[in-house]
Amino acid sequence: MGRSSSAVRSLAVVASFALLAWFFFPVLRATYTEGFEPSIGINALGLRSGQTQDVDLLYPFSGRFFLLTRLGSTAVIAGLGALDHLPTLVNFRLVMLASLALLVGSVVYLLARVYRVPPAFGALACLLFPPMFESAYFFNDNVLSAGLTTLALAVFWTRLSLPATAAAAVLMGLAAATRPDALFVLPAFAVLMWFELPSWRARFAHALLAAPLIALIPLAAYAAFGLNYLEIFPVASRAIALWDRQEGFVSLLRHAVYGLALPGMILLPLGLASFLAHRRWREVLLCMLVPLVYRAAYGRSLYELRYLLPLAPFIAIAIAEGGRAVLRARGLPRVALSVALALAVLSCLAPPVRVPSWQIARLGVDGDGPRPLIGRVWSPIIWARWLDDLNGGIAAMDDAIEQDAQRDSAQGERPRVFVSTHWNSDRLLDLLLLEHGFTPRHHGLPEACRSVAKVLMRGGATVIHVRTHLPFVPGQREAVNWQEGGMPCLREAGLADATALVFSWRPVAHSPAGTGREEGVTEVFRPSGEIVPGWADPTLRRQVYLIAQAPVAAVAKYLNAPETPAERKVAEELFLARTRLLR
Repeated sequence: MGRSSSAVRSLAVVASFALLAWFFFPVLRATYTEGFEPSIGINALGLRSGQTQDVDLLYPFSGRFFLLTRLGSTAVIAGLGALDHLPTLVNFRLVMLASLALLVGSVVYLLARVYRVPPAFGALACLLFPPMFESAYFFNDNVLSAGLTTLALAVFWTRLSLPATAAAAVLMGLAAATRPDALFVLPAFAVLMWFELPSWRARFAHALLAAPLIALIPLAAYAAFGLNYLEIFPVASRAIALWDRQEGFVSLLRHAVYGLALPGMILLPLGLASFLAHRRWREVLLCMLVPLVYRAAYGRSLYELRYLLPLAPFIAIAIAEGGRAVLRARGLPRVALSVALALAVLSCLAPPVRVPSWQIARLGVDGDGPRPLIGRVWSPIIWARWLDDLNGGIAAMDDAIEQDAQRDSAQGERPRVFVSTHWNSDRLLDLLLLEHGFTPRHHGLPEACRSVAKVLMRGGATVIHVRTHLPFVPGQREAVNWQEGGMPCLREAGLADATALVFSWRPVAHSPAGTGREEGVTEVFRPSGEIVPGWADPTLRRQVYLIAQAPVAAVAKYLNAPETPAERKVAEELFLARTRLLR
């Protein structure tokens, strides 16, 4: 019997760590999926060159927002780039791989030391909260900040000494410098001080040591770059007001359903119920009150699942307790729970097939990436296919920039016209131009271009980047921005008859590329095949980068146009108000 039990335990260890490696592998393909990611890269290049001002000459507020709110990750990328001189994307992947290892390792260590959960089962508890892994498949600061926060929690909780408190405070200060929402987890430390420290004197001593370090480290880090940490809060508030994204009940439901794999949806509430039934008030406060405080602090701006990552240790603790509750159960409850868990596990192993439209899968959860409700174990394959298509588009964009910019304007060639049609392609195009040695210029543009385009130069080569997207402005239509700003700019610059390289971002099936050859449109890049297999839920088909060469007169077909007169009127008013909005 003992030998059989040992074999089962060994098999569980191998299976859990194999699954862990399976969910780690897409990190090696991590890429730019949204405009904020290359924005961090642009700011990192600015930090390296000592030019943190005017990173976005057209929309200074946009550059300022991403520099202030993401300085920690920006500084990490800038520092890595100065050391290894590798491309920004490679350094992004290194940071995400290290951040994910830090986050998962800290959670597993915490569960093992405090709750005696074997590392293999701690890894399984992490896997039942898939956003921990899926958030590392694209560049962001959430995984790094959550890793630092969780390590701080583990260091403090497992030592409970003044040196441990000082180390935890330093880690929390670094986490707050990376992402201010790390501060929303501070109530967890208050709970631990209350339950774990023996007296008011001890609590006061630990708090007096920790508070100044947590406050001063982000203030000092920002001051080192000539910035004010406290400016984050008014700038972020303005950005949220401009976005005007009011996340309500549907968003909460989406996060609840897609934030956990189906077995986790059973085990987490079981764990919370067990804590309540056994009056384990420390765990009740950590796993229920702290998340509620965190959610309340975000208000209605909890847009994406990755924002929940600082709660990973508390979610894992509740899931682990849920597993123990199933093992403690007897009779019919144990049978019912075991059957429900078995069905949930099977659903994770099933193909991510199409589900009826009334189900939660239609709530648009793929804003941050493809997340199947059924067949979650296949998520790494779906992500890998999408990331491969994105990386193919980025490589093609990189090649197109280099080939098209080879012509020397000093030898009579006109400036090259590049047009971005979306926020994501807009920021990526600027980053790639900077990495190719182009530098922005304050001069060289006619008056009509100064609010819609920027000029970049490298030697004798000149590129005019026409930006049809207004950052932070919902309700806009890029076709209107092009008509009101882009076309007048190019006419005044004498480039109305030029051929433009158009960099787009849209569902691959909806691309107009290749459909207008009679207008001289040439498809430069479009991913081949489907992003996910034909049997998969079509909501998992993601948007990709697309590139086409087109006459300036044909560019409008790539742009998001208003469908009604009312939409057009709103878009025109937004375009006219862009300076007031974005400066």
